[in-house]
Amino acid sequence: VDGDLCTLTVQIWHRCAADPMVHMQVLDLVSCCVSTEKRLQRSMEECLLPVVHADLQSTDAHLASSAMELFGVLLKHSDVPFAEAILSCARLLLAKAMQSDESMMLQNACETLVSLVQRSPPQGGDLLEPLLRFAERLLGPDLEDDACLYVGPLAMLLFANYGRMLPVQLQVGLLQALVLRLARAERPYLRQELVVVFARLLHEDLNGS
Repeated sequence: VDGDLCTLTVQIWHRCAADPMVHMQVLDLVSCCVSTEKRLQRSMEECLLPVVHADLQSTDAHLASSAMELFGVLLKHSDVPFAEAILSCARLLLAKAMQSDESMMLQNACETLVSLVQRSPPQGGDLLEPLLRFAERLLGPDLEDDACLYVGPLAMLLFANYGRMLPVQLQVGLLQALVLRLARAERPYLRQELVVVFARLLHEDLNGS
C-alpha cells in the first residue's frame, strides 16, 4: 500500500505542477504520512527525494519553491544523521537560493536550512561556508524584508553551533551585517527576530561574540 501511495503522490505532484492549491494538499498528505509510520516515511523519502532533486534544478521559480517546501517536510522527519540524498538536496537548495530574488523561495529555503541545522548540527557544519554566504546575502542591502524574514533564527543557530569555528573577524562582520539589516528593516516581525538574536547573544557565552 505504501508503495502505491508514494507512486500516486509523485504522479499528482508532477501533473499539477502549475497548481499551488494541489501542491499544498500534497504537502499536507506527505506531512501526515511521514509523521505517522516509519516505513511509510522512508518510502515517501525514497520516492520524493529524486523529485525534489530534479525540481530544485528547474528554472521555474514556483516549481523550485514548492520543491523546497516538500524537502522541508521530508527533512523534518528524516532519520538523523541525514543520508547523502538529503544533503545533496540541501546543497542544491543553497545554490538555488543564492540565485533567487523571490521572497517566498528565500523564506522556504531559510526555514528548511534552520530545520537542518537544528536537527543535525554536525552535518550543518559541513555546509557552513555556503550557509554563511546565504546568511550574508539575506542580510545584505539587495533584498526586501519579506525575503529575509527568517534570517534571525538562522543567524542565531550559526552563532550558537559554530561560533567557536568562526574567526573573530568573521563573527564581527556577521554582527555588523545584523545591525545594518536591523537599521534598514521595516517589517515589525523582521525587526523583532533580529532584536531576539542580539538579546540571546548577550545571554550566551559564545566564544568571540
